[in-house]
Amino acid sequence: MVDKVSRCSRFFFLLFLVGASLICVNSYATPGACEFQPEENPIRHAAAKACVANASAATANPTGTPPFPAHPSILINQTEISNLKALLAAKDPTAVKLFTNVTAHENVILSHYPKPFPIPAANSLSLTTAREIQDIIATNAGLYLLTGNTQYSNRAIAEMVQVANYPDWNAANDFLTTAETIQALAIGFDWLNALLTPAQSTAIVNAMVKNGLQPGLTALQNGAYNTPNSNWTAVVNGGILTGALAVATQQPALLKSLIPYTQKNLTAVASMYAPYGGWVEGPGYFTYATKYFSYAVASLQTTLGTDWGLSNASGYNAAGAYGVYENSPTTLSFNYGDAGNAPIFGAFMVWLSRQFNNPLFGMSEYYVLSNPTIASDELYNALQNSDFVMDLLWYTPCVGGAPVWPSVDHLANGSAASGAAFVYLRSSKWAGPNATNIALKGGNNVGSGHSHADIGSFVLDSIGVRWGELLGGDNYALPNMFPGGGASLATWNERLYYYRNSTAGANTLNISSAYQTLPALNNQYGFGTAAVVGYSSADTLSFGVVDMTNAYSNVVSGPTPIVTSAMRGIALINNTHVLVRDEVAAAAPVDVVWSMHTTATIAITKNGTVATLTDPASGKTYIATLLAPTNGAMFATASTNPNTVNLPYQWTGTNGCTAAANTPVDTIGCIETANTGINNLIVRMPQAQMAKSTVIQVVFSQTGDIGACVTEAITKLGPLSHWIALGPVSKA
Repeated sequence: MVDKVSRCSRFFFLLFLVGASLICVNSYATPGACEFQPEENPIRHAAAKACVANASAATANPTGTPPFPAHPSILINQTEISNLKALLAAKDPTAVKLFTNVTAHENVILSHYPKPFPIPAANSLSLTTAREIQDIIATNAGLYLLTGNTQYSNRAIAEMVQVANYPDWNAANDFLTTAETIQALAIGFDWLNALLTPAQSTAIVNAMVKNGLQPGLTALQNGAYNTPNSNWTAVVNGGILTGALAVATQQPALLKSLIPYTQKNLTAVASMYAPYGGWVEGPGYFTYATKYFSYAVASLQTTLGTDWGLSNASGYNAAGAYGVYENSPTTLSFNYGDAGNAPIFGAFMVWLSRQFNNPLFGMSEYYVLSNPTIASDELYNALQNSDFVMDLLWYTPCVGGAPVWPSVDHLANGSAASGAAFVYLRSSKWAGPNATNIALKGGNNVGSGHSHADIGSFVLDSIGVRWGELLGGDNYALPNMFPGGGASLATWNERLYYYRNSTAGANTLNISSAYQTLPALNNQYGFGTAAVVGYSSADTLSFGVVDMTNAYSNVVSGPTPIVTSAMRGIALINNTHVLVRDEVAAAAPVDVVWSMHTTATIAITKNGTVATLTDPASGKTYIATLLAPTNGAMFATASTNPNTVNLPYQWTGTNGCTAAANTPVDTIGCIETANTGINNLIVRMPQAQMAKSTVIQVVFSQTGDIGACVTEAITKLGPLSHWIALGPVSKA
């Protein structure tokens, strides 16, 4: 049997610096063989086989001058349809599986909606209905293109004609609904154009102009929907542009009028992917924005033969990488801000594979869809998913088969300035559901209208369970939930006082110049920023460091900020143990409370230094061990119920919401979510131990046995300044 010391000697410990990007080589054959070497980000080199380029059917026509290509030319063209038909005829296994799934999805659509939706009252069309309409039209039209079966085309055309008779598409209240309806009819009009009667064609074009494109042009001319870091800008401009391209032959002047505005606004959206593909609003809004942005870029390519350089925008080529890394082994996303924890998936991931010749993006899409729960939802429950048919129509063999995951799997992403700064660490069993995954957030607290005071937050997955959980957004109808662009700090703070939006509701540090009395905890600075300043990706040791100092500039003694340094590091050691190390330095003693939310039950033992987490669904356990400080600090639990958290701007009423009339109000009324089933594991220090310097170290593992090797690794890593020296990251 190999003893722990010998095993450790083969682990890695000759730490030395050789450059800005470092890797620790795992070499068990050579005792003591551990060294750092420069390495590029492998996500960009994971291609197993080259992808064919996305089709471009047109001669370059950037200004939108007639004539335009023959239909179909929105998202796809006839060449792509022919290629896919050939793959189906050749029994390509992935193509056949996708076709079978889309056909099953269509059967579900027909069982739920055999006839078109009833005509709604004026100004009442809902976003949900618009998405269902798009699903019905796109799925049926796409299946017709592949099969020639008029059952599909007839169902799509019937829906289109009915929608054309709506009094409006709710542009007065919710242009997201309008944009999605525009895109629905754009797809159907383009793909089924040869089957439309002159009367049907005229009615559909007139409705698109009256109810969508002309109101959209007016809104854009008035300066609406131009905020770069908002999904609204991507969806509205993308939907309008796709619609205008679909009817360009009938409405060339309208396309010409729309191009300057949509080009400018989509260029602004493209800038938000810089530098490494992240999206400040979180994974859910990344999916929404990137779908409509990518669909617009794809349609530009297939109609105008150019995308105005949008696909060359800095960071957009890595948007697929963000989509890959955001999804954990449990297929839950790193859901910072208002985002839910559903995984990132959408046909745009397949399109990005082809656009940037990286099969991994599309492979990731099909891998997520292979999850039985997600597949069931997509087939039977989510009748709002027009992406499902595009997963089929954009399929190419380069993304078929099992994913070829990167051999080294950790990504440092973004900067404080971009508002999207992250570190993702994953154990070497990359795609397996039992892999260990930890993701850490930097960025800023006001990067978008969906931001929280959550700098330094992390999620943690291992052995098939999410142990460190973020809560996502709360009721959007709560008063002052969305203060609007350019809000003052005081106004923005009103949003951040809600528990889920607050630092107390995140997985980070609460720091105060006064001892904090639970459950009240101090928020971070509302306009705080944090950069990734240390990062190393390796098979047996990987880490990231975020400088959170600015996020605590609101911690003061009198008028003077007193936190001089606040740093958080996360490390994945030997693929088995996760270390979270925090260092706080201040000009005067401060109280520091560490927290992590979890759906697990918590049992605290060994004088408060060990917390055993038990997943109620599976019965699996995971152990948190408090290594530092040793001054009487211990694990404890804190309430997650907003009714017991004494925040300065708490709303407990059941009515009287100040949201716009079109904003839906939760059935529970205008109150904060109670967070039932969510527990908060905290680290608490005695009031007498408030200090100018605080170091907190928590290790997570399956067994709770840290062992000599991991202990030595932690010792050798030392303070976070040493981590940064090993893997410096320039501040953007």
